[in-house]
Amino acid sequence: MVSTMRGLRSGVLCGCAAASLAAVRVHSSCQRESKKGHTPRSVAEMAIALAARQRTIFLSGSIHDESARQIIAQLLFLEHEAPGEPIHLHINSGGGKVHAGFAILDVMQSLHSPVHTTCLGHCESMAAVLLAAGMPGYRFAQPNSRVMIHQPTRSPGSVSKTSKQLASAAAETDKSRLKLAILLASSTGQPLHEIERILEHDQYYSATEACELGLVDAVSGAGHFSDQPRAHSNTE
Repeated sequence: MVSTMRGLRSGVLCGCAAASLAAVRVHSSCQRESKKGHTPRSVAEMAIALAARQRTIFLSGSIHDESARQIIAQLLFLEHEAPGEPIHLHINSGGGKVHAGFAILDVMQSLHSPVHTTCLGHCESMAAVLLAAGMPGYRFAQPNSRVMIHQPTRSPGSVSKTSKQLASAAAETDKSRLKLAILLASSTGQPLHEIERILEHDQYYSATEACELGLVDAVSGAGHFSDQPRAHSNTE
């Protein structure tokens, strides 16, 4: 397991540096230009540099292999830069591939740096699992955001498979469903049987309702992005 994780860290950092470490490169470039008396060339570069300085990562859109590689690379880089310092993961996603989400989750949980999570817009399916997996006490939802959790679904290509393949796929889906239920039960403090009941259908929650369930610790207010105070943890 250790060798596998080391290989993942090395492969991710080398394989997707050009795409996912762009923010870090722009940040370094801006620092050099600042020392020379120059300013960043565009508002976009200024925003990227600011996010890097604030140790902020944005997960926006579908969760798939490429987006997971980018998020993982940024997590590992920020961990390397300042182990133990908080990393802020802002999520606006409708979910995506379960295995890609699990890859992000495993890295989040392996870091020395706590990962603070915030829901922007919506966090659905696997995105909601990542939101809830943030550091207890530092999981937030914006006032007008929405959270949705449900059980994993089978891929559309299942209709063309043989009966044995369908049975195998169904068994794997059941394993993923149980794994997600256990993760959410642990994150929310809810009984496993209650989470399993909830996951039977798509369940949508407002920011306040998500807080009541334990998916987040607080509904964020004014000043959240400039100063993130510790919320009361539902696990305390």
